[in-house]
Amino acid sequence: DIYQTWESRDLNMGRSEDASKPWHSEGSASFFGGFLAERMGISGALRNYLAYYIDSNGGNCQALIDEAFSLWDLEFDTRNNCGYGLGAWAITFLISQHSIASYLAFYDDLNPYGFFEAWSKNFGQTVDEFDVNFREWFLTTSDDVKFETVSALVVSEQSEMLSQAMSPR
Repeated sequence: DIYQTWESRDLNMGRSEDASKPWHSEGSASFFGGFLAERMGISGALRNYLAYYIDSNGGNCQALIDEAFSLWDLEFDTRNNCGYGLGAWAITFLISQHSIASYLAFYDDLNPYGFFEAWSKNFGQTVDEFDVNFREWFLTTSDDVKFETVSALVVSEQSEMLSQAMSPR
């Protein structure tokens, strides 16, 4: 659908009414930018992008996540663009639990159901439940395991896409 205003587009993408909460829209764009770079042969593109945001010499966004953290706290003006980086980590976590295909199916449901209902329908949890699950995963998972999750997701999704491309139509 084409939206009449940028506000209606942003609301349908999961941003707040004033469009200041970019974790989903910018996080998914950042995730897919890194993932598609991997598909184009730039090995480690997604990992390197995500690594910057948790590196203490880079974005250092990991320091923002504590027991009270919520993805909804991230704004465009958060230092070091953490809304983009931590949003991309959240989308990585989500897709690692599901798949890119199921994530893209979520977009098919945005217009008829709206962001929150489409999220629950496609991922079996509310956005708030996901927010808590992401925070807990991020706090309790070592960086090495986080990066293993990224690598496994890239390999799995690339294998799935290759398999689909090679299957007779």
